[in-house]
Order: sequence, then structure tokens, then C-alpha cells
Amino acid sequence: MPSKRQMRLRANLTRSIGFCWDPALPVPMAGISERLRAEFPRIKVVAVEPVGSVTFGGRPGKRNIPGIGASVRPKLADLAKPDRIVAVKEERTVEACLSFVRNYHLLVGGSTGTVLARCTAASSRVQSRRHHSRHIRGPRRKVPGHYL
Repeated sequence: MPSKRQMRLRANLTRSIGFCWDPALPVPMAGISERLRAEFPRIKVVAVEPVGSVTFGGRPGKRNIPGIGASVRPKLADLAKPDRIVAVKEERTVEACLSFVRNYHLLVGGSTGTVLARCTAASSRVQSRRHHSRHIRGPRRKVPGHYL
């Protein structure tokens, strides 16, 4: 029997709309997203890659941050089936990495910084939509959980 914590986590994930992943390793992305979709049918898988990467059909371009993005599209990328593909500028990646150092005192690499940049942007948009809709429709019931 699942614990109360596991049940709360499951309830929050059921309401969540996103799962962000760096597609540098498309096979784990395919396996994890397949498992999450089986458990949480409403979840949306978002592949996050830097501008200039061709993993999911982006236009090739120069990238300065090592460890993320591809110049040649890997054949294994066909296994990953994201619902959405988002390209993040390197400036946003650097900002996210520096913010993580300031706020959490942890150094993270380029792939983590790129995913953090996307998650931060998505979270900000959702929060602003909630704030805007509250003024139009009146107060809303507070629901615990994270929405990305």
C-alpha cells in the first residue's frame, strides 16, 4: 500500500502538465517518458535543447557550451517522442546556471542549466496565467502541487 507521501506525489503528478528532459541521451528519454505516460496519461514530455542543436530537427548553429546539443542528429532520437521541442538560447542557460549557484550553492552543467532555464520560464508563465485569471474570474481554490 502506498504511503500518504506517495499518494500526494501521485496526485500532484497527475495534475502536472510537463516533464522536461535534455535529449542528449534520447534512449533514456524514450524509456522514462513511456513509463510516465503509462502512469500519468495527461503528462506532456518536453525535449529541451540549445539553439543550434539538430537532435530534433533544429537548424544547425554554433554552440559554445559543451556537453549539450548535437551537430549530427542521432538515429536513436527517433525513439524519443516528445510532445513538444523547445530550443533555449545559451544566454538563458548561463543565467539559469548562475541563478542556481546563487540560490542553492551548487554548480550545474550546461544540460542541467538548459533544462532549468526552460522549467523556470514555464513556471513563470503558469504563475502569471494564474495571477491574471484570478483577477478576471475572482479567487480560485488553492491547489497544492507544482505545475510546469
